[in-house]
Amino acid sequence: MSYVTSLEEVAWGIALVAITMAIHGCGMLATLFACHAVRQETNEPVSFFRSGAMLILEDFQNTQLSLIHKRRADRHSRKQHG
Repeated sequence: MSYVTSLEEVAWGIALVAITMAIHGCGMLATLFACHAVRQETNEPVSFFRSGAMLILEDFQNTQLSLIHKRRADRHSRKQHG
């Protein structure tokens, strides 16, 4: 038995990749604005500790966005395959 991917499945795949990229782009912009806001609080140079904390915060935000999107994609997949 062979399986042929339908055009609908290809379209859904393309749509989900596009949505993933849009969510990632929005998340990166939000992270950029948050880091910029933290740096604008003081006119002093940013310390090593504070830079490290911002890096960890950025990574945490991106991880959350990825997990949220994966959960939504899993829900959609379950609905499609019953």
